[in-house]
Amino acid sequence: MFMAFVQSATLAGATKLLALGLASLPDVSWQMSGEVVPMTMLIMGSTFVVCVLLFRRGIVGEIGHRLTMP
Repeated sequence: MFMAFVQSATLAGATKLLALGLASLPDVSWQMSGEVVPMTMLIMGSTFVVCVLLFRRGIVGEIGHRLTMP
């Protein structure tokens, strides 16, 4: 669980730094890590659901099927 907080804080800080060009001191608090973890799980979960619904044969199987279609 601790590593999830560390990784989410790193990801959030890097993203904000790239987007805005600065990282302020309130962004280094433990509350920010707590906010980023649910957002990350929401994005990953949504991506997983979309992939399952769109790629019934799996990603590689779907690509192979589309390449061999006449």
